[in-house]
Amino acid sequence: MRETDPTAVKIELDLYWATRAGEKVAALIDQLSERLYAFHVKDMRADGGMAAIGAGTIDFAALFKLRSAAGVRHFYVENDQAPAPYLPDISKSFAALRALRV
Repeated sequence: MRETDPTAVKIELDLYWATRAGEKVAALIDQLSERLYAFHVKDMRADGGMAAIGAGTIDFAALFKLRSAAGVRHFYVENDQAPAPYLPDISKSFAALRALRV
């Protein structure tokens, strides 16, 4: 990152994988703040697996409220392990995100 032009190289941060890797995600968001433009949003179960948003352990409301997250313009809602059919998982995630007060 230090060797790239901040006006040319932006970051999409995957909140699930950063959490799964044991990163302090709020600190990572603060560190990358000027370069962040997108979040990949997927939740993590207690056992480390993926879950629909709101069914896991990641505190999205707290992360989205961080002042350093203000430049994020895109939110990609995903679940790489969603069971078929996918519509119930997507619907749960949408409802949980819509209910956030940020």
